[in-house]
Amino acid sequence: MRGLFLVTGIVFCFATPASSQWTRGGAGRAWIKTAAFWQRTEQRFNELGERNDWFGSGRSDARALITDVIVGIHPRLDIWVQAPYFDL
Repeated sequence: MRGLFLVTGIVFCFATPASSQWTRGGAGRAWIKTAAFWQRTEQRFNELGERNDWFGSGRSDARALITDVIVGIHPRLDIWVQAPYFDL
């Protein structure tokens, strides 16, 4: 158990800041992200929260494609545009 604490302490001492999103943009810099989602189910929830099959052996298909574009126009000002596409 001491080894685990030692390794954790070393990692925290030498860790560097990281970000998974646009947080340090600047003028003339850009960031683009595209995400796709898809879901298919043959069941639904009724008004009591119980699972039931769709009527007539049906199913639900849901798809989404979302693109984010961020462009820095000033060190403290960005333009963020999101273009979603949904097929439900």
